[in-house]
Amino acid sequence: MKKFIYNYQTDIHFSADISRHSFLLRSMPCSNICQQLHKHNLLVQPAGIISFGTDNWGNAIQYGIIHDSHNVFSFNSSGEVELQEYAVPVQENIELFKLQSNLTRCSEVMSAFVKEYCSGSNTFDKAISLAQRIYDYMLYVPGSTAVETTAENAFTQGRGVCQDYAHILIALCREAGIAARYVNGFMQGEGATHAWVEI
Repeated sequence: MKKFIYNYQTDIHFSADISRHSFLLRSMPCSNICQQLHKHNLLVQPAGIISFGTDNWGNAIQYGIIHDSHNVFSFNSSGEVELQEYAVPVQENIELFKLQSNLTRCSEVMSAFVKEYCSGSNTFDKAISLAQRIYDYMLYVPGSTAVETTAENAFTQGRGVCQDYAHILIALCREAGIAARYVNGFMQGEGATHAWVEI
């Protein structure tokens, strides 16, 4: 088992003063079969009412409201996590992860890509085959897309960042009947969040 200390800071500057600001954060790791959250601290500025809970997938959420007028919203989440060997939890609703979403719809060109390049004797090999083909096809270009860029748009332009690669792989896997979902978090040694896919 390994222990990691995390520290995540975000500062948002608004163009004008706001008040009665509601927020929803996913800034703390969850505890599950692979990781246990031992220590955690969340500092929100300006101070407001904060509640803690979980979403439908067991992810930790922090939400609240700030009534006072402000033009900067900051939060700092820090703590300690103990990691164990990764294991995919049994999903009772795995069919849900085979459905396309707004960000992961396939175009006709993408469907043809799946037919041409999805090869292998099992689900894992097929997913790896698609991932390798995406890596060969796409160019990693920071700033070339935005958070609302769809898999279809990124695929069409042939460039993007980690979230685009993830959305494209999810779209292609789902088109091939492979359950896949978006995952984000931190990778050791990197100072920013990263996106990847769980098959």
